[in-house]
Amino acid sequence: MGSNMVSTIFAISWAILFVLGLLIFRGHAPVGLKRKLWAPFTIGSAILFVLFSSLLLRGRLPWFFYPFVVLIVFLNLRNTRFCETCGSMQTSRDLISRPRFCQKCGHDLTALHEAPLPK
Repeated sequence: MGSNMVSTIFAISWAILFVLGLLIFRGHAPVGLKRKLWAPFTIGSAILFVLFSSLLLRGRLPWFFYPFVVLIVFLNLRNTRFCETCGSMQTSRDLISRPRFCQKCGHDLTALHEAPLPK
């Protein structure tokens, strides 16, 4: 497959992922669906990125490329929360802390939002 073809497929795939991400995670999808799809979407996007990068560079990715991709995926999974009240996606701007409150409605994001255990 030629480099030009790979570049075109990469651009189209990335555009589709962008639109899907906007519709699902920034749109009005239910919070449960957002939470359920966030990890597979993030990991799948990273895998596609590594695959296309490898194809574009003909398999000559530097060794340090992979740990950086893994770190970015880890931080995206760790530092993204979805507000139970309004459904908005909240991300932390710094690398260490997770968002504590929803910037849209002020809801506490640190409380556990799990169903109570049956008695």
